[in-house]
Amino acid sequence: MKRFLRIIGILAVAVLLLQIPFAYRACQVSTTANRIREANVQSSPISGRFREYRGVMHVHSVHSGEISDSFDELLNAGCDNQLDFVMLTEHYSTAFDTSALTLNGWYGSTLYVAGNELNSRPGDRVLMVPGGPEAAGMRLKQTNEAIDEIHAKTSLAFVAYPEKFAAWDTAFDGVEVFNLNTELRAANPVVAALDYPWSGQVDRPLAISRYLTRPDANLRSFDEIAAKRKIVLTAGLDAHSAIGFHIFGDDLGQHLFGIKVDPYSDIFRIARLHMLADPKSQLTRDSLIAALKNGSFFVGFDVLGDTTGFRFSAEGSGQSQGMGAELNWVPGTKLRASSLIPARIVILKNGEKLAESSGATELTADVTGPAAYRVEVYREGLGLGFENVPWILSNPIYIR
Repeated sequence: MKRFLRIIGILAVAVLLLQIPFAYRACQVSTTANRIREANVQSSPISGRFREYRGVMHVHSVHSGEISDSFDELLNAGCDNQLDFVMLTEHYSTAFDTSALTLNGWYGSTLYVAGNELNSRPGDRVLMVPGGPEAAGMRLKQTNEAIDEIHAKTSLAFVAYPEKFAAWDTAFDGVEVFNLNTELRAANPVVAALDYPWSGQVDRPLAISRYLTRPDANLRSFDEIAAKRKIVLTAGLDAHSAIGFHIFGDDLGQHLFGIKVDPYSDIFRIARLHMLADPKSQLTRDSLIAALKNGSFFVGFDVLGDTTGFRFSAEGSGQSQGMGAELNWVPGTKLRASSLIPARIVILKNGEKLAESSGATELTADVTGPAAYRVEVYREGLGLGFENVPWILSNPIYIR
């Protein structure tokens, strides 16, 4: 009996000692969260030239809302995060049009636009926005045929999971260079399971974001295409609000006890699209799709700090054009990137560093010739390795 108790005691001590590094990590998360809150600014755009709309893309629901409260959770998350829009990309069904049965239109102050996630015959994944009943049939088509059909119905086609995509010579409209679900799947599940009970209690979105990295390969693929023709980059959450466990529950969503790791309310805080529009315009489905097609938006990892107010423009000959613009090269044209929070700002030309500044709120550089120019911004001094995780990814300005 004494030997048994000794073994139990040793195991108990070992378990306690194992918690020390994770408790320390939780303290680090708390410190970083405080730094982010202190640096955040309640701001309006730098000038009155644009109105800024914030939203998220690549979101999934249960399609009908009949078997759980997922619609209510999704709607509450959009409201709680003060999002202007949510773009859903429902998985298709061969039995019915999932994009027609999910959320469409205005709910409170948030606009919901329903699209589809589909796969073509070779297995390429594509996001179709807006969606439609054609999504299921595209699984039988080649990728180029599927994209042609998407364009024929005046929808947009975005490469999803570019690390698995093969048909790079097709006429897609953009690339989802960041996918949160993909990033989290690369995390060590044992470490994450031990870490979450500690860090997750401090700041769940920030704790989840510790596993993010710069999507190097996806950005390289994007830059290679953008050097040849205009495309846009997006970031997707691939949000399902479906990871966790419960006990003594039923399929109607009634649970005695449960834990959900990825609720919409948390996931919607991590990566957002910031659309820039005419201040006199109103947000509609059509204006949102037009901005998405044009590339007049940037990706903001708002979990690391409010990215509102970031601007990137090309200035010359008395004119200023923003993200998504296509301009003829005129000697003397300058690029200007600015942020309301001091950060490391990098201007890239066809994916290669052109200029960089540290601890700055603005960076300018001369246009050195025809190319696709874009910006990456990184927060400094947050800790937890976030200095290597993009805070902002702009869409390019194209100089011809």
